[in-house]
Amino acid sequence: MMGTQGSWLVATGLLVWLAIVAWPAGAELRPGDVLDASNWQEAKGMMPEAILRRFASGQHISKVIEIPPDALRWGTRFLQLTEANAGKYTVDKNGVMIETATGTWPRYMDGGFPFPQVESTDPHAAYKIMYNFALAGGPVDDVDVFVNIFWVNQGNLERYVDLRGQAISYGARWSGPIDNPDEVTAKVLIYGVAPYDAVGLATLSWGYLDPEKWTSVWAYVPVLRRVRRLAASNTSDGLFGSHFSRDDGGTFSGKIHYFTWKLIGEQEALVPYTLPTPKTWKATERGLLLPANENAAIMPWPGKSKLYDRSGIQWQGAAWWPTNLHVTKRPVWLVEAIAKDPYYAYGRQVIWIDKELYRGYYKEIYDRAGQYWKTILVGGGQAISEDGVFSTRQADYGLAIDEHSAAANVVLPLREGNDIRVNVGLDPSDFAYQSLTRFGK
Repeated sequence: MMGTQGSWLVATGLLVWLAIVAWPAGAELRPGDVLDASNWQEAKGMMPEAILRRFASGQHISKVIEIPPDALRWGTRFLQLTEANAGKYTVDKNGVMIETATGTWPRYMDGGFPFPQVESTDPHAAYKIMYNFALAGGPVDDVDVFVNIFWVNQGNLERYVDLRGQAISYGARWSGPIDNPDEVTAKVLIYGVAPYDAVGLATLSWGYLDPEKWTSVWAYVPVLRRVRRLAASNTSDGLFGSHFSRDDGGTFSGKIHYFTWKLIGEQEALVPYTLPTPKTWKATERGLLLPANENAAIMPWPGKSKLYDRSGIQWQGAAWWPTNLHVTKRPVWLVEAIAKDPYYAYGRQVIWIDKELYRGYYKEIYDRAGQYWKTILVGGGQAISEDGVFSTRQADYGLAIDEHSAAANVVLPLREGNDIRVNVGLDPSDFAYQSLTRFGK
């Protein structure tokens, strides 16, 4: 049963919701303005209403900015690969991306957007948007990164978990193809780092090139000291007990053809960005490094975030909202997804995707009964190498809000001390399920 505080928050949210419906739109927001409880109605229709009503309640406060032109560019190699993809791919009746030359799904791609031009009148427009979204950035050989999830209520940080994430790519690579006897697109390893209760937890997943083959997932179970194979179909369930699911990464990280997609709109939106953008990939002896920067997303957590000091101006917003998360105007596609699996927990999903960068900003999630359930938000920008050749999209902050909970979940990919490395030369043999036992305790 929801506690008194949770009931109060829900009641307050409903009152604010009614106010949003009743208030007319105001003057146009301009760079330098601060969007907050005093002028929230000026943003009506430009972001999901679940986020807008939290601006109305004072939980969210953001400065309106104009991002620099460099924030919108890709590396030169990505642009060349995109241009070379013209006419190479199409979408079949099942929503699977296939090669026009062979009529089958691709075994390997060089990289770039597979669909350089997408027209809204194309009957496959929504699918092409999603394949561009899924393949935006890089490509990379491998990734070595820290992953974190924070549980945050209205006023305070409650708890967290830190994990190490490593992935090796096969379906598209920066340095070219390698042997791929398992016919996978990628292998991903995640294991617990902190707190102590998380140490010993380890999972491994293999995503296959064959669109009809389910992902393989294994986990090391510390209490049993054994590796167990898990069901791969529950990708909409909460990850480690959080509001995020495995399919919520970057707003969407599931298999595209497992859903029915529809383009339901195009518009200008107010979307989240952190500065500076673009960030810089630096060449090192161990691949490319994106240095962690505590300024990426400053959380209002006294004693936890080095740049936040309560002795100064008191933060009036929610503890899950960064003090430096800005909003800027961008053209977006609105794409609707309905799962083909009748047992999938989510009902209708609506994703707000940048029309040029193909990065996701918001995802609105409804349950199977059609009731609004969750909101996923991703803020960040672009990252590009010093020579301008290599580039990726970069998330600095992620948020999951469940309308039935008084607490939210936050992820901070560039939290201080959490550098990101790519193209480091990870050993493929480390991504075998037999190796999971070495992470156990």
